[in-house]
Amino acid sequence: PIPNFGEVLGSVKWEQTRRDIFEILVPYMRSRGVTTFGMVGFCWGPRVIARACAENETFSAGVNFHPSWEAFDMHGDKPFELAEKIKAAQLYCTAGNDNKNFKEGGQFTDILRKNLGDKLELVDYPNMMHGWVNRTPTNKPEIEKEAADAIERGLAFLNKYL
Repeated sequence: PIPNFGEVLGSVKWEQTRRDIFEILVPYMRSRGVTTFGMVGFCWGPRVIARACAENETFSAGVNFHPSWEAFDMHGDKPFELAEKIKAAQLYCTAGNDNKNFKEGGQFTDILRKNLGDKLELVDYPNMMHGWVNRTPTNKPEIEKEAADAIERGLAFLNKYL
C-alpha cells in the first residue's frame, strides 16, 4: 500500500535533514571545491530552504517554486521568526492559488523584504496552479511556457548570487 503523502512528509524531521545538509552534503561539496551554495525547492522544499538559511549562512541564495505554507504548519515551525533570520537572497515564484504570505504584501515576504531589500525577488504567476513548475502537463503550452519562464528566472537568480 502507498502511504499517505502528508504522513510521509510529516515524518521527515528537520534535525535529520539538517544533519544531512550541514554534516554530509556541504562538507562533501566543499571537498570537491565548491565554495558557494544555493538551494532550490518545490512545494515543501521552500520550508527546508527557510530553515537552512535561517540557521546557517552557508547558503547564498534560495529559489522557491510554488511554496507550501502547510509544510511550515505541519512541522510546527514559526515561519515569521525564520524570516527574521534569513540572510541569503531569495526568489519566490508563486502560483495564483499559493498562500498570500509568499506574495508581495504578505507578512512573511514583508519581513524578508525588510531584511533582504533587493535580494528578495517575488514573481507571481496568477494564472498558474500550485505545482505547475515541476508537474507541467506537456499538452498545455501555456503552462509549459510559464514553467519554463520560472525555471529561467531561477537559473538567472542563482547565477546572480552564486
